[in-house]
Amino acid sequence: MIELLILTLVTVLCWGLALSKSARTKMPIPWWIKTIEKSEEEQKQMTEILFRVIGVAGGVMFGLMTILVLAQTFA
Repeated sequence: MIELLILTLVTVLCWGLALSKSARTKMPIPWWIKTIEKSEEEQKQMTEILFRVIGVAGGVMFGLMTILVLAQTFA
């Protein structure tokens, strides 16, 4: 049962990262984006895209795992 709680919490955090603009703007710009993109605006856009993709991928992955654990628990 604790696995279900942990997976649900991680899923909520991932979707929060993907959908909350204020959470994404607070994240630091990774060093490799600084080496690729030249202007500050391009770096911010790449960072926002990166964290949105990570949030959506994590949300979907952990959401499916939560559904599987929920189905196994109550089946």
